[in-house]
Amino acid sequence: MKRIITVSLLIIMGVVLLALLLPSPSQSNAPRFVPAPAGFKGGAYTEMDYNFLLPSPFEGGLVWISVFNKRVSHSYLYDIEHKKVLGELINGWPEFGNRDQSKVLLMGNPGSFKEKLFQLVGRITGGKLTLSTRNIEESFEVFDRKKNHAEPVGRMYQFAGAGSRWYPSPTYRYGFTRPTANSGSEVFLCDLDKSQMTKITIRGIPVGWWNETAILYKSNDRDFALYDVVREKTSVLLKADAIKEFLKQNKFSTDLSRDDVKPFPMWDGRQYQFYFTDTYKRWEATNSFLAKIERPSGSLKLIDADFKFEWSDSFDNNGRYYLFGGREFSDGDKVSGVYLRDLQTGETRTLVEDCGIDQHSIPQWYGNGVIYSRSNMLWRIGLSETNATRLFPPPDK
Repeated sequence: MKRIITVSLLIIMGVVLLALLLPSPSQSNAPRFVPAPAGFKGGAYTEMDYNFLLPSPFEGGLVWISVFNKRVSHSYLYDIEHKKVLGELINGWPEFGNRDQSKVLLMGNPGSFKEKLFQLVGRITGGKLTLSTRNIEESFEVFDRKKNHAEPVGRMYQFAGAGSRWYPSPTYRYGFTRPTANSGSEVFLCDLDKSQMTKITIRGIPVGWWNETAILYKSNDRDFALYDVVREKTSVLLKADAIKEFLKQNKFSTDLSRDDVKPFPMWDGRQYQFYFTDTYKRWEATNSFLAKIERPSGSLKLIDADFKFEWSDSFDNNGRYYLFGGREFSDGDKVSGVYLRDLQTGETRTLVEDCGIDQHSIPQWYGNGVIYSRSNMLWRIGLSETNATRLFPPPDK
């Protein structure tokens, strides 16, 4: 028995030593950018994706497009105006970048390496000794496209099967995320200019950037407050009592203590505008009140007491038009179409007809028009046009 324990301990020590000596994935498979040859369109693929969760995914006329073919994936940097692939990012998953994508935050997954080591210990010991981790480890690097070099900046943990999104600041220098496996107040802040990632403490639920350095959040006291990431100072923008009074005056029975009663940001081309509602009702694509946080006072202004939310929705820069895609329900709603509602007249018109395929269009504002997804391709259409132009794969000239 003692011999078995001794051998097992030696095996574990050997595995740990191996983990320390072997190069990490970021060392052996460093990210690099390979410029595309003229006329490159990319190879065949079965699925296409881009980071549509960003508030402005086509900022600067550039977008990272990921394509998948069986177990092979590629990440292309695409120039929207010139309709061409600029190059491919090898060994990296873009989260967000600055406007010219010269600096990009990339995510890796060294946690899979750790899992392989744990599995190795289990196999060697015949299952007598098992090591496991509850959370998934994510590592991050800031990639300098001009230098073609990546700098490791940190790592965080997510619950298995879960993840968190990054919120870039108005200039896209900073970004923050709140990982699912955190302490409750732990937020990660990335500075692309300095190639740094730090932990900050925000005692509440962060929702977006009020300005370039201040994060708007719903505090544990249910105030709407600001945390300045440079000065590391907190200030209250709108007190909970004022919010309760607003809800009472408008006869809304919403319980402010619920976490999903909070603002949500919309990019207007210059800064974020914050709308306020029951976000759970918004995610359900049903009716709820819609208000807006006024600048610079922070007071609430009612827009609609009974606003009908839709799926994949966004407001235009002036807040007049409401863009959305379809959502599949038992009543047979169309999912692949693109729709536009005029908030002044209440009229809704079909910008792109539903084509019957089971794929969400995920429409996004771009310039004076809209970019949407269909049949694993990206398309662009103007608000007054009837015919769309294919963006990706690049069209034949």
